[in-house]
Amino acid sequence: MKKILFDADGTIYDSGRGIKSCANKTLAYFGYPEKPFEELDFFVGPPLKTGFMKCGLKEEEASQAIEVYRKFYHMGGKYDASIYPGMLEVIQRLSKDNLLYIATFKKEELARDIASHFHLDIYFKDIYGGIGDEKPDKTTLIKRVLDHTPYAEEVYMIGDTSLDIIGGKNNHLKTIAVSYGYGNLEEIKKPQPDYLVKTPLELLDILY
Repeated sequence: MKKILFDADGTIYDSGRGIKSCANKTLAYFGYPEKPFEELDFFVGPPLKTGFMKCGLKEEEASQAIEVYRKFYHMGGKYDASIYPGMLEVIQRLSKDNLLYIATFKKEELARDIASHFHLDIYFKDIYGGIGDEKPDKTTLIKRVLDHTPYAEEVYMIGDTSLDIIGGKNNHLKTIAVSYGYGNLEEIKKPQPDYLVKTPLELLDILY
């Protein structure tokens, strides 16, 4: 039995449309120009503050923008997403004989809400994300998952950004990078993931 940790945005969900739309609404709220969606991929996955600072907001302003963004996101943007083709089958099959978890930068309560909305929560043993004002890096988040879940000899981290791969490696996990998400392909190759897949169904060749 394996223990398998999934990132959420860009790995399970194609959530870019909702995230980018709310990011643009937030930029407009603070008087900054909205951007074409294709220029906002960096909002999907990594911490929001990083994304707003890349758009020109100063650090204090970016912190304020996070709260505004969350209001827009909770008003409907959080459900403006879809499960990547093939991912539901992957999760269903792997859940039969393995321990599945979600490890995401999203607030934990929000991550649980979205998983429930898409009827995925029944396949995961638990869902981990940010708690309160905590802003964990992926290494810390993954360590929390490992500290609170049963031991397994084989443990994998699956994600679409270098942060997922680095976090997995720092915790001595096997890592699988997915190239269909929102992470930059060259960046995700730099930490040298153990595997690289182009589609969700390829995960079964490694894990099933």
